[in-house]
Amino acid sequence: MFKAFFETDIFGFEDLEDKKAEKNPLRTSPEKDEMPVRPFSVQWLMDTLSRKRIGKSIKCNHAFLDKVQWGKEDGAIRVRLSPNIMISVERLITDRKGHPTWILKKVFKPRISEYAGKEELVAKDVFEVVESLYYNQLEGAAEHYPLKSLVLRMSGRSRASAPEIFIYEDIKEIRPDYFTIKFNLRGVGVGKLASRIRQVNQTPAAIIDVNFNKERGLIHVIVGSVSIGGEGDDWAVDIPYLDAMFAPNQPKDEIIDTVLTTLKYF
Repeated sequence: MFKAFFETDIFGFEDLEDKKAEKNPLRTSPEKDEMPVRPFSVQWLMDTLSRKRIGKSIKCNHAFLDKVQWGKEDGAIRVRLSPNIMISVERLITDRKGHPTWILKKVFKPRISEYAGKEELVAKDVFEVVESLYYNQLEGAAEHYPLKSLVLRMSGRSRASAPEIFIYEDIKEIRPDYFTIKFNLRGVGVGKLASRIRQVNQTPAAIIDVNFNKERGLIHVIVGSVSIGGEGDDWAVDIPYLDAMFAPNQPKDEIIDTVLTTLKYF
């Protein structure tokens, strides 16, 4: 499936040099692959997922190397793969403005060295979540949400479970529907965390940005690093590690689990 797509000459041309080489009687046989470990195949993982059916009848209707999806209306489920092989399971709902929105339900980060050659086992675990979510009650947007209770619980669990590189600093209330949780990063002093925008006199920190978007009726969480310091104590925001929407009636721990998984592989 994916293999056929990527190995087909989509423009209808053939590699003439390769064809000549095949006819060359002096051509040596290809060398043996001396790689001691087979790499984890994201292609095989996503191909395996795309062939699975929910309830033996609902087929995958949207399959790409980085994304597979079952269903098209509210309640549809998709699995998305990020470049660092973070696997996200998302569900389609409608926000208060009537816009279709994917909310994050689960995050996986497989140990690729351990599961290389066992991609079907990873696909099996991911699909068990997909199938169970498909039949669960559909989440929805809301007009109001007590965001502070989520932030306090998120802060407590993050302090207890985050890797040792994170040193908890504080919670900052920007306004009642917008909070930040700040961690300093241990052992990466001034200017040491790689970034094109960081100056040598800036200190890296990690920020969990939690906002309730009243217009959309959804919770927006961003986890990323920032550069603090320089002229005027400016903040320079780096590329986020997590940028996701959540429904207010999702379990708090389901939302927090995605944040903790992100922090673990920060």
